[in-house]
Amino acid sequence: ETKLLVKKCYEKGLILIPAGTYSNIIRILMPLVITDEELEEGLSILEKGLRDLEEVP
Repeated sequence: ETKLLVKKCYEKGLILIPAGTYSNIIRILMPLVITDEELEEGLSILEKGLRDLEEVP
């Protein structure tokens, strides 16, 4: 599921880094100078990706 989430978010412009022994953790890295609008956009993409995963059988 993590790989699918990373792929879906990447397609929408958000880069996530899979981590952990089993690649079941995502790392979110952002610049120190991120704007509130950019942060909200990234979180919206992540939220949409997570919702899409709920629909996968």
